[in-house]
Amino acid sequence: AECLHRQHGTTAVFDDPEAEAMRGWFRALCAADQHATELLNQIKSLLPQVHPALVSHLTNNGLPNWAMELLKAYPTAERLARARVKTVAKIRMITEAKARQLIDEAKRYQMAATGPTNAIHMTFLVDSLAEAEQRNDRHWKRLEQSFNDSAEAHLMQTIPGVGIKTSAAMLAETGTLTRFISADALIAYCGLDPIFEQSGDGVVNKGISHKGPAKLRGMLFNAARTAVAHNPIIKSFYQRLTANGKPYYLAMTACMAKLVRIMYACVITGKAFDPTIHEKNVKRCGDDHRAKEPLGRKEVTHAVRDSLAPISRKEKQRRKAQERQQTADSVRGQCLNAEPPAVAGEHVLGRQKRKTGRVPIMT
Repeated sequence: AECLHRQHGTTAVFDDPEAEAMRGWFRALCAADQHATELLNQIKSLLPQVHPALVSHLTNNGLPNWAMELLKAYPTAERLARARVKTVAKIRMITEAKARQLIDEAKRYQMAATGPTNAIHMTFLVDSLAEAEQRNDRHWKRLEQSFNDSAEAHLMQTIPGVGIKTSAAMLAETGTLTRFISADALIAYCGLDPIFEQSGDGVVNKGISHKGPAKLRGMLFNAARTAVAHNPIIKSFYQRLTANGKPYYLAMTACMAKLVRIMYACVITGKAFDPTIHEKNVKRCGDDHRAKEPLGRKEVTHAVRDSLAPISRKEKQRRKAQERQQTADSVRGQCLNAEPPAVAGEHVLGRQKRKTGRVPIMT
């Protein structure tokens, strides 16, 4: 690290105690969000036992706010079945019709788990989740406010798809984007760089390295989804990948890396996002300098073979089998393309078959 610092003159952010404290704060918030997710998963697993009627109201993000308020007041279906409609309707976003429907559904589930222990368990989980979400939201806002005066954050926010939370997360984790030698180094730091497994003349793509915090990649994924809809550069790049048969998540990962590359370019040059710059670069450099399409996971490519290079017995057997398969395929293709040969005496056999009703045996 000291050698790179002397060679490239980069800022030694890793020696800045303030940057280290900011990185620790960001990672602690990521861990707190993970803990909140675990609490939500526990509520989801307990819900079919104590509140089967609320299972149908689960969404991708968990339970809606009105369901959380309902669980605080009535942690089990037994208590909800004995509640009054007007009392349940006092909860936000619950009308009297909806309250009557929920109470009727709770009365149908007589086999739901009852007892004070289940009620205490559900109340503890709901209260813990509510406190964790409020605390995390409060600290995320404080983290975002700490970068209000950052020039790098304002430059990144000029990119369609990158908001204050994504830019704050990037700066909190990296300290500053100027510490990296190139955009590829920043992409590798985020864990979006592809890794390969090479053996002999075969190269297998193992996907991305997944280094760095996963929470940061999750934020970049959400930013890439927004950029695909509103950023013309990312949108055209995504459409080109999907048109060539790339799957959704592979194309989105490539868009995440391209978005990080644009963020790095804006910070290094000190200029706001301008889509015309990308168009000018494409016209000047041509298609040869466009970003290469990512390989699919476990996609194998073979380099030019060296006949004099030593190989293992297993590789030798694989090459022989491959050559036999290629020979068989070529022979099969020639047979399919060639015209069927004429059979000698075919008209004689047909005449004898019409007379006798059977084909004589040719010796």
